[in-house]
Amino acid sequence: MCRFLKSYDTRNLSAVKGSKKKIVSLRLDETDLTRVRDISRRLRSREADVFRFALRLGLARMAPLHDANVRGADLLPAFIDHGPDLAIHFNLDVERLQRLFNAGLEDDTVAVERGDLELIALSATPETYLFAKLHRALGKPVNRANTLELLREYLVGKYLEGPAGPETKEGASVTET
Repeated sequence: MCRFLKSYDTRNLSAVKGSKKKIVSLRLDETDLTRVRDISRRLRSREADVFRFALRLGLARMAPLHDANVRGADLLPAFIDHGPDLAIHFNLDVERLQRLFNAGLEDDTVAVERGDLELIALSATPETYLFAKLHRALGKPVNRANTLELLREYLVGKYLEGPAGPETKEGASVTET
């Protein structure tokens, strides 16, 4: 079972020091810890295995963020699939997204437009405003039930697939308000 350590006895850690795995400490609320324990019991595995799996899964989802040289549209895959979760958990507003995506870009052709970064930030909020912005940008009926899916299609079409993606109405830009 996973135990919480209040203090570390460095004399006992010398054997771990040379191993490939490192000991880390993290704070969890009781409900998350209970979930880990429940999953562990159900899978008949150790709690540490559940933590490792969850960590690997999360890191795989954020893979583009691992490489500090990845900027602009190349970061979009992480945000297309997990934008709302990332924006909520890390409090990513438009300014932070602008720095994350476009700061230090040498090639402006891969930059993500500010209006599109605003849509990513809005994906973490109730969908009403995102719905209105997408409706204006796409110029076609947008069902509230598929707002996030349309945002994904829009971003993939514009930045990852090229001009063959979802069409916007003539002269429209998502930066319009």
